[in-house]
Amino acid sequence: MKKEYLNRTFLKSIYIQGFRCFKNEIHIVFSPELNAILGPNKVGKTSILNAIRWCLSKNKPNVNDFFSGNEDNPAMDFAEVELTFSKVTKQNSDITIKRRIEKSGECKIMDNRFYNGKRINYKELNKALDLEKLSKSFFLFDEIDLSLDDVNYPVFIEMLNQVKKNTQCFLVTKKKESCNECNTMIGVTAEDDGFPKIIELHM
Repeated sequence: MKKEYLNRTFLKSIYIQGFRCFKNEIHIVFSPELNAILGPNKVGKTSILNAIRWCLSKNKPNVNDFFSGNEDNPAMDFAEVELTFSKVTKQNSDITIKRRIEKSGECKIMDNRFYNGKRINYKELNKALDLEKLSKSFFLFDEIDLSLDDVNYPVFIEMLNQVKKNTQCFLVTKKKESCNECNTMIGVTAEDDGFPKIIELHM
């Protein structure tokens, strides 16, 4: 790992299962710089960004957070996302934050949080880690490059190259040109059963 990352907080990896379109478990390892997420429509690219936000959010869960099922696969009664961060505490050790929700009865959803495997409520988690500050250790861009014209697109790319030197970035995109700037390329496609499949390429 480069020396400039040794003291930088960044998101190392994510684990998802049962959250929205992700029926099957997935695990993705990220770069401290620019991570490009690309693939066809409706395969779960934006859901990866949503999973990151959701795990750190204090918003109440709802039924749309679960995999809703289809003709061949029943709806799931739990959803969970686990984030592993590097260099968050004074000890500079990796930490994990997990959010797991479970259906309990017809209308009730149990919302559980875990910090390094220990169950904890949101208030305690926020006090221990300052989640607002933690969420500012990275930027999430969802296909913002697709709406830019030929004049503004190079400006955006230059900005991205400057930002990634100091802050981790995630870019959902369909433009191959944007992928040229990335350090890790995360391809999202569909399995034969229609569920998302992750392909990682570390540049």
